[in-house]
Amino acid sequence: MAEVKIYRTYEHYRDPVCDEVKEMIQKENLLKKPSIVAAIATTSRQTVARLVDGITRRPHYATIMAITGSLGYHPKGWTHAEKLNVQDALKAAKKWRERQEEKKKTAKARLIAARKAVRANGDKHAV
Repeated sequence: MAEVKIYRTYEHYRDPVCDEVKEMIQKENLLKKPSIVAAIATTSRQTVARLVDGITRRPHYATIMAITGSLGYHPKGWTHAEKLNVQDALKAAKKWRERQEEKKKTAKARLIAARKAVRANGDKHAV
């Protein structure tokens, strides 16, 4: 098992932001539904479940921002900027995920086309 690094001026085994995020999820009455939070935040269900269950010790900043932002919170003092509408948020997350899948499908074709265009202009080492 890996050693947990403890800093002299920071004596938390688990990052306190984990508890703050758990409170935010609890305020939205989604504590027992990590799959809904994950769908809205476009993270994995396991990520949210481990954060809520206390397994995650030091979450990535991007993960925290994805979850809190999807719940309508802003990082400056965690102000609640907007009320969460779960149904609308799920629809928006689904639409975003579909757009990302479409981009993935056409990414290879766009890359090949860009390379051909560069070669046609005479620069063999670009892209």
